[in-house]
Amino acid sequence: TLDDLAHCVRSDGSLPLLLVLTPYEVSNDPDQYLALNRLLAAVSQRRRHGPIIAVVLGPLVGPMAMVAQLVDIICFGPTGSLALADIATAKRIPQRSEALPSPAELSCEFNTDASALLGLRRISNLLPGGPWSEADTDAPDCGDDLAFERLSGLDASQHVDERRLLRRIADDRTFVEFKGAGGLTGYLARIGGQTTGVLASTAKMSGVLDATALAQAGKLIEFCGRHGISVTTLVDCPGVVPDDAALRGLASLVTAWSDSGVSVVSLVIRRAIGAAAAALMPCSAADHVA
Repeated sequence: TLDDLAHCVRSDGSLPLLLVLTPYEVSNDPDQYLALNRLLAAVSQRRRHGPIIAVVLGPLVGPMAMVAQLVDIICFGPTGSLALADIATAKRIPQRSEALPSPAELSCEFNTDASALLGLRRISNLLPGGPWSEADTDAPDCGDDLAFERLSGLDASQHVDERRLLRRIADDRTFVEFKGAGGLTGYLARIGGQTTGVLASTAKMSGVLDATALAQAGKLIEFCGRHGISVTTLVDCPGVVPDDAALRGLASLVTAWSDSGVSVVSLVIRRAIGAAAAALMPCSAADHVA
């Protein structure tokens, strides 16, 4: 079975690959582990050529959790979880720990298995080559007010609702939201008919970036760079947490921007102070900042 799955992963390498992962136990057999190694190698190689999206229905332990860790985007059903341990070890892990995906993953959580499967389909539609085209673009009309005062409310010192802003500029007013981290949330949308990854400051932590937020941003940038997807940043950030973990994360993020080669458009909504400018307004966006 694992060899059949590896063969499917290797075929049609340029198309998005959708995986539905359910609890599956790998027997303690040398041939099974060799087949698992072939599957892991196939997934690792495939993600260089086309995006891989997985929906996780139920707890995955050990080998199959490793497969899920290698994909680009994970959709978690209500009981979906990852535990990188064998069965005997996983029984000693508290259930709460098992249920938490890695904070640096591009993941979405859903209340039912059906909605998780629909989420997988929705994400695949947003990727390059999906069914939407420029002809389907729903540009803002004259009734849309994008003025700062409208988005922030009467108090200009308050954070702008990034979802409201993105809903007004995204085609068909729709997008996919990844699990947020720190003062940052990642999205996938189409703007002007083109697929784009979005990094948006949030009201959480007043928009301050911590190590987890920086790591997740790096994940999205790496994904976009690998598949030729542009990035838009919606910036309202007073800075970066001044600790060693965040500083290492900032250095890694700057490297990710440089290595990805993605096209970047940055919109500064209120402020971009200090290291926040380096994190969310890379040098590649020097001619595309508003």
